[in-house]
Amino acid sequence: MARRRGTVALILALAGLIAGLGWWQARAREHGATAPFVLLLREFLSPSVRTAGGLRNTLAPDPAYTTEPMSEVNLSRLRALEEENRRLRALLTLRDAQPTGALVAEVIARQRDPWQGNLTIDKGTKDGVAADMVAITPDGVVGRVVEQPNAHTAVIMPLTDTASHIGALLERTKTPCMLHGDRDGRCKLDHLPGTADLQVGDQVVTSGLGSVFPRGIPLGRVTEITRDPAISARTAAVQPVVDLSRVEMVVLIRKK
Repeated sequence: MARRRGTVALILALAGLIAGLGWWQARAREHGATAPFVLLLREFLSPSVRTAGGLRNTLAPDPAYTTEPMSEVNLSRLRALEEENRRLRALLTLRDAQPTGALVAEVIARQRDPWQGNLTIDKGTKDGVAADMVAITPDGVVGRVVEQPNAHTAVIMPLTDTASHIGALLERTKTPCMLHGDRDGRCKLDHLPGTADLQVGDQVVTSGLGSVFPRGIPLGRVTEITRDPAISARTAAVQPVVDLSRVEMVVLIRKK
């Protein structure tokens, strides 16, 4: 009986509270305001509403976001990765086409002058590198290993170095010649006979004479021809086919 009386009293109290709140809200509306208890209720509930809204956006992203094209930055990165992948595949294909013992090496340092400065690679005697191994890329000759490599690194002298001398051929006419490094970042052919059939654009390749360079590897193209009337000979400037300032990896080979 006492429990029933308590329940009835609670119901009556709640009914009175609701009626009072209703009257309070009605009076507030008459004055164009919002009852304080309503403001308090909104403030209490607003974090939950915001959380629910954020969850809804997470579960169902804005279609404009999901269909937005890839940014220019990401496209640039993707193109760079594709180009790096292409170069690496070409190097591996070049290596696999060589006799046993060919190695792929990465350039880890270079002297200040990108044309005449030596290149340091990340392979040494422990990897099978030896002096006079030839460094090439899919485009052509980079240079050769000079000095005695240490255990983990080796030094390449590029073909543009003034100390570089490579037996060569004019591919079109098979005219033998000698390619030297020059001071302007190019190479040159000296003392060609005045009667030699030589044209701008002729490709120069290794002759295979000597014990270092295999035959037929591209060296460069003739860009300029000058004649020395005093000795009835001609000199040709040669642009290397390999952009030495951009070489990052090479294949090391040795003559059979």
